[in-house]
Amino acid sequence: MKDILLQIDNVTSGYDGGLVLNGTSLQLNTAEILGLIGRNGVGKTTLMRSLIGTIPIRQGKILLGETEITHTSPQRRARLGIGYVPQGREIFSGLTVAENLQVGMQFVREHRELAQDLLERVLNYFPILRQRLKQKAGTMSGGEQQQLAIARALVGSPKVLLLDEPSEGVQPSIVTIIADTLVRIAQELRVAVILVEQDIAMIQRAAHRCCVMDKGRVIDTLDQRQLSDDDGIRRHLML
Repeated sequence: MKDILLQIDNVTSGYDGGLVLNGTSLQLNTAEILGLIGRNGVGKTTLMRSLIGTIPIRQGKILLGETEITHTSPQRRARLGIGYVPQGREIFSGLTVAENLQVGMQFVREHRELAQDLLERVLNYFPILRQRLKQKAGTMSGGEQQQLAIARALVGSPKVLLLDEPSEGVQPSIVTIIADTLVRIAQELRVAVILVEQDIAMIQRAAHRCCVMDKGRVIDTLDQRQLSDDDGIRRHLML
């Protein structure tokens, strides 16, 4: 039986009186990588922001494990285990790599041994960052910055990691490395991942399942066999 970690039930949310999510429902299992695809403007990023709590939920329910977080603050959600890497990364370019990672550790810092052990494990997943600890983050390549953004979220010890377009501005060879690393992270750290992505190859390489969004709701879920059909996925992206 699948261990459901995150459950989104008929969620409605949006901006300034307008609805973007219109009854969105999905489930995410422990250690699962779930792709999320759809045309621009169908609600993928709005769903991410609704999950982290920066956009209020108007209707529906969100459960993290057995804890309802529908109306919980963003800070509380982060403490409960929701990590987020936004589109565009939003690293602190004027800080060093080490300082960026320290920012990500704010909720585990009081548990010093746990925090240090987790930091070491994360640096093992992204060895380039170990070489760049004293370097200003803004001077690194796009691929290195993306790895830093993911690492910064991971050192906060999330149960769920939300990634919004991690391939954006990253060369294909590094996208492949990131995809393979996400698979290892899910397996070894038991972290569940929602991967919002337009890069079909990255979804195919990393995801166990993939949800298709249109008009603010999930309209289909693809298994790994269906994910191997390039033309089928492209049709979903053209809905």
